[in-house]
Amino acid sequence: MKPIYISATLKDSGKTSVSLGLMQLLRERNLDPGYYKPVGQHYVRYHDKNIDEDSVLVHQVFQMPDEPYYMSPIAIEKGFTRKFIFNPDVSPLEKEIVACHDHLLKSHPMVITEGTGHAGVGSCFGLSNARVAQLLGAKVVIVTAGGIGRPLDEVALSLSLFRDHKVEVLGVIFNMTAL
Repeated sequence: MKPIYISATLKDSGKTSVSLGLMQLLRERNLDPGYYKPVGQHYVRYHDKNIDEDSVLVHQVFQMPDEPYYMSPIAIEKGFTRKFIFNPDVSPLEKEIVACHDHLLKSHPMVITEGTGHAGVGSCFGLSNARVAQLLGAKVVIVTAGGIGRPLDEVALSLSLFRDHKVEVLGVIFNMTAL
């Protein structure tokens, strides 16, 4: 089964809410999905490691058996980008992302992967959401929030980045939209 990657047009658009809902739906159908947030910007100290707060939430809510590190291997700590600029080798990070994903697939028939921020977040160190989805061979669902014109413009921008990385976008969820 192709991995599913939940991305967004902006931070706080509802990626985690969509991921939680999808996790619950799949669990209700006895599919035992894994959860993965390979690159996290907002982390907490959990199980003696810096783990993205969304991964901690999923770990606790669903009582995931997985070691939290495998659910959230890369925490973008203060100074991360500066260090990368002086040593711009993204290949160890890419290998870590793929290895952790593969590890989760040994325990789960499928893994819901959640991106961070919008499609381009992480570009400054070679790990945009589009690049990470490409690395994982994932298909993408884009989440966008509120309004009419702005979300459509943001979706168009996101689509172009995923298209540049030859990543298939399955669809768009318009979240928090007034009718």
